[in-house]
Amino acid sequence: QHRARQKYLSAKVQVAYGSLEEALATLAEARDAARPSRDLVWDIAILEGQVGLRLGQWAEAEAALNAVVAEAGRAGDVYRQALALNNLGMGRLVRGRFDEAVTWFERVLDMAAVEPTSVYGVALNNAGICYSRLGQFDRAVEVQRRAVEFHERGSRVAYQQAIGELGTTYLLQGDFSQGLDHLRRALAIAGEANSKNDAALWARNLAAAYHYAGRWDEAERFNNEAKRLTPEGDDRRVWNTLHEAHIAAGRRQSATAVGLFND
Repeated sequence: QHRARQKYLSAKVQVAYGSLEEALATLAEARDAARPSRDLVWDIAILEGQVGLRLGQWAEAEAALNAVVAEAGRAGDVYRQALALNNLGMGRLVRGRFDEAVTWFERVLDMAAVEPTSVYGVALNNAGICYSRLGQFDRAVEVQRRAVEFHERGSRVAYQQAIGELGTTYLLQGDFSQGLDHLRRALAIAGEANSKNDAALWARNLAAAYHYAGRWDEAERFNNEAKRLTPEGDDRRVWNTLHEAHIAAGRRQSATAVGLFND
């Protein structure tokens, strides 16, 4: 069991560094050595499912996670069951299938036994994202406020993610004051936590919001910040290029309108 646990921990490190294919190979070795330990087998399967989803191996990943949901459920291990359910929801969320995703997160939220754990807070935030994208803004705000409160005394990364997603919901709802305030807070906390990916996301969202409001200087400033935080070669830099073009076009239109008015 010691060797299997070591392999499992090695795979977690590989996942953290983005070496997903290598992590799957390591997890396969860990699984073969872990057979007598039911809990470790489930931990490995949960991580395999998570990695598989990130690689787009949807069918295999969901099969592994569904097996954990069933087996852990029968054994009364609600925590591991909740972890698997949350990953199943994420598999649908990242594909924009919000109506399907939210049902998995709601199952976690119905588990009173996991309320004190981090997986419950993650499910709150994820469910809120789904409600927001489905246009259920009041419900989204209520759930995401709970997520912010849950994470306030915990992980700074989870805390800023909850604040940022709540800010995004406010923007979608049309409440720019609250939305911008929350996104600026999320960006500041992400910077303090050195979470560059999240900081780049909130900066991009701020750039888009200020562009929508016609505040070109702020839009440009946050777009430049997002660009600085996004590595060269990252596909997400295309959003920075698009924002640059939109900001330039917006400025030209504003200048033309002012010229016409003055004439």
